[in-house]
Amino acid sequence: MFLNKTANICKFDRQNRHIYANPAAAEPYGRSPEEISGRTHSELGMDPEKVKFWEKHHENVFATGKPETMEFLYKSPQGKEYYFNTQLVPEFIDGKVTSVLAISRNITDLKEAEAKLKELLRNNKYIISSISVTIYNAG
Repeated sequence: MFLNKTANICKFDRQNRHIYANPAAAEPYGRSPEEISGRTHSELGMDPEKVKFWEKHHENVFATGKPETMEFLYKSPQGKEYYFNTQLVPEFIDGKVTSVLAISRNITDLKEAEAKLKELLRNNKYIISSISVTIYNAG
């Protein structure tokens, strides 16, 4: 199976604080949902470049009121690497965006399968090229 069926779901306020994190978010964050809640990514010690990337997308959703999708490589505090596809969805109260819901799917297996497929294709091109040269030289 390529996709993890358990989505990490977090909700953010305008100050980029987590106002909700589901239990599935605990593994990649390396913290319990209770430890995540009320804190920003910076306060949780996340990579500053990733924090800028995530906050830029959150700000776009707050500003436009439109969903966004982002894909990224994430390294957990424990050193495990994950690829995530995340849908950011605005949540409205009285027509105003009050929070952003982030629904992240772990696509690590898919990314690894894509890399293997690309390697196989490169190898096949090399083999075909070698066979073609051999046939040409034999003729």
